[in-house]
Amino acid sequence: MGILTSATGSPIVSNLRQNVRLSLDLARRTMFGRYRETMLGAAWSVIQPLVMLVIYAFVFSQVFEARWDVATERPVNFAVVLFSGLLIFNFFNESLVNSTSVILNNSGLIKRTGVASATLPMSVVIAALLNLGLSAVPFLIAYWVTTGVPPVTIVALPIVFVPLVVLVLGLVFIVSSVSVFVRDMQPVVMILSSLVLFLSPIFYPESAIPEQFRSLVLLSPIGVPLSASKDLLFAGVMPQWGALATYTAVAFLVLTIGMLLFRKAQRGFADVL
Repeated sequence: MGILTSATGSPIVSNLRQNVRLSLDLARRTMFGRYRETMLGAAWSVIQPLVMLVIYAFVFSQVFEARWDVATERPVNFAVVLFSGLLIFNFFNESLVNSTSVILNNSGLIKRTGVASATLPMSVVIAALLNLGLSAVPFLIAYWVTTGVPPVTIVALPIVFVPLVVLVLGLVFIVSSVSVFVRDMQPVVMILSSLVLFLSPIFYPESAIPEQFRSLVLLSPIGVPLSASKDLLFAGVMPQWGALATYTAVAFLVLTIGMLLFRKAQRGFADVL
């Protein structure tokens, strides 16, 4: 019991708890601060993805007459499948784009209060997760109305989503640290995010990709979670465990590299901030 008490009361654990609390507080401020002076407030987190959903659904399902080929007897609405993919992409995109300026925009906070720099990238990912949670509400309603009760495979969704969060956190550490020294990172990240958007199976099923190019989906940072989540939500089947295991290993590798790079880069933050 004494060992447990001393361990939980150690400076390392105490510092970790403080950083986590600070990250949550910064994420909350970031999340609701952006809508502070708007009339609808945080409701924009729901309205924006809904508007984009309507636009994309009309263009791809009515103009291009796209259909989603899912091997299931359950009714599958193209807009709902599209919405599920956009939720994952928006989380990825919001995290990466905001990470390009999080250190620069909070340089005064770091200098004046001595806040641990690592809490800022963490707060970016947490804020994106909060935004994802709000955006998921209309998705769940639309899913229930058009598709009905989800299959039991939905319980495996966290197994798919956790590696995505780990990978995004690692990329955020990398991008945020590089952005302090290279101020062109934001437009670069936005271009790369656009490539990810259209090269990932969001607007089209993976089966629409020619067989010889289908393996390229695995190169997308969100390709595996997209395919796996659709299998769980709409086809009612488990994901390809081999691909998911590889993705998870890569995610933790990227996180390790990101944390090491950030720790090394933050020593020079004071010289350029």
